Amino acid sequence: MFFSAFVSQSPESMSRSPDQAFADVVELPLLLPKERAEELLRLSKRRNQSVAQILRYLVDQALIANPE
Repeated sequence: MFFSAFVSQSPESMSRSPDQAFADVVELPLLLPKERAEELLRLSKRRNQSVAQILRYLVDQALIANPE
């Protein structure tokens, strides 16, 4: 099993130039044990969500739970 990267753009970002569309986005490399990565992929398929959507949700929840 492997993960491949792809780019998904919102309709709003498609109307902007490529430089503008990704100006507010950063890429964070993530190292996980293979078993966790595989389980995360299975979870994404069960939820019909991308792995990125699941991770963004978890980050959002952590930030909401622990505001500055």
